[in-house]
Parts: sequence; structure tokens; C-alpha cells
Amino acid sequence: MRHYARLPQGTLSSALHVRIKDNRRMTATIHTHRWTPAAGTTERPLGIYLLHGTGEHLARYDRLASRLALQGWHVAAHDHIGHGRSEGQRGLVYPSTILSSVAADHINAFATETGALPVLFGHSLGGVLATQLVIEQSLSVAGLILSAPAFVPVMRPVDHVKLRLLSIVAPKLCLDLGYDPSRLTNDVTEQQTALADTLLHGYKSATLVNWLLRTGQRMLGKASELDVDTLLMIPGADTVADPDKTRRFASDVPPQYLTVREYEGYFHELLNETPDRRDRVMTDMGRWLERFH
Repeated sequence: MRHYARLPQGTLSSALHVRIKDNRRMTATIHTHRWTPAAGTTERPLGIYLLHGTGEHLARYDRLASRLALQGWHVAAHDHIGHGRSEGQRGLVYPSTILSSVAADHINAFATETGALPVLFGHSLGGVLATQLVIEQSLSVAGLILSAPAFVPVMRPVDHVKLRLLSIVAPKLCLDLGYDPSRLTNDVTEQQTALADTLLHGYKSATLVNWLLRTGQRMLGKASELDVDTLLMIPGADTVADPDKTRRFASDVPPQYLTVREYEGYFHELLNETPDRRDRVMTDMGRWLERFH
């Protein structure tokens, strides 16, 4: 039996108006959420904003966000347009600025709510987006956490041929390419949970893949421009995002800003690995975050 992921309490939705290239206005409801420290908890001086990956949604980060809230952090996230409970066509990234414009608006709103610049967390596509926001759009953040950023997605030669063809004849065609959690985590229970989650999807279009490929390549070329404290977490057995290219990114970041943690044998979704493994990842994050007292 398939089901929706558990929805964290306190969920919010916001209507976002986006101007597209032909100057018409598109209205989309963007699903957002806040995790707030419990009464009596010593609150941290700033918040953490989460950006999820392709095909997933914010509720998958409830375990991490709830743990952070217990430690006193205010946490926020939104479902990207076309993902989770947000409106929009699954697999479509159009116009090409839609992901960054929506994210920047919500992150800035969260900074206003908390009265402080947030730490920005991004996983996979979200990691590429977070890096773009900081480097290319000069988004002000206190720090950056990148979980398996998909700077260079793993693709077969035939996939590149198909992408070139679709980019010409049907760039906005959204195809369901399936969602295979066995490539994402070693945890069989997490794999089963993902297969039962009807908010997860495998829809992709040439607009989405081209955005990821082009933006990822630009970020590789601009790594030396990163100038905020950054925690980079690399799964050693990642078959979704090329870990060697992520290491190349790390080698070009000014070392005074970068902390790297590598996880040998871990798959792409570090936070959905087996309990002992994901606890190690979250513990590493917690220790790194202590610099923001």
C-alpha cells in the first residue's frame, strides 16, 4: 500500500507569484514548513534553512530538522516548485531561474523571521542550488552545508544523447524515469519507505537536467569564489553524483572556509543511510554547527 510521507506539524503554505518570460504571471502555491525549538529549550542565535534534492520533498528531512530543533535551532524548508506538496509540473524547471528565485525569497523571509542570517543546507540538487545562491547571487548566509551536492550527475553516454535530442525537440517534456531508492541508501527499511511515499517522483525533463548540468559545471569553475564557512559531506559510494568531481570542487575552495567529511561506503542519501551511519552524519553536522554559538 502506498502512502504519503508523514507531514510534520505546523506546516505552512504560501502563494508565490512568478513572472515568466512572456510577461504573463503564473501563480503557484509553495509548500513551506518551520520546526521550532520546544518551550524551555535554549534557542540558538540563528536558523537553518534546508533545500531538498530532485524528486523529493521537505518532509523527508523531518528526522534531521526535529533533531536540530531539539538542540535549539529554528529550521525551515520549502518544497521546490513541482515537488512534494508545492504546485507546478513534476520534472519541469522553467524558467531556468525559478528554483533560485523561489529559494532566495523564502530564505530571505526566514532570515527576517529569525533576525539573523541562516545556515543554508542543500542536498544533491539542493546542494548545487545552495552553492549557486551563495556564489552567483551573493545570497547572504552565515554558513553552508552541502550534502552530496550533484555538481556532476552520473550519466551514461546514451543519456547524454537522449538529453541532446530532447533539448531540441521537446525540452519541456516531463518523463517518469522511475525512482530507485536502492541507489540512494543501504538501508532496506528506508528503501521500502521511499517506495511507499507517493510524494516522491522520478519525473525529469531536459529543462531540469540541463539546469543541473550547466549550473553544476559553473559551480565547479567558481569554487574558488566561495567565501563562507562550508561543511562538505561526500558519500564515497555515491552512484548518483560523481564524488571525484565533488572532491575537485573541494580542492578549489579556499581552505580557510572548508571542512570536508567523507563517508566511505555510504550511498547518495547520507541522511537516510542505516541508523548508525546517519547518526554519524548528523553528529558531524551538529559539531560543525557549534561554531555559530
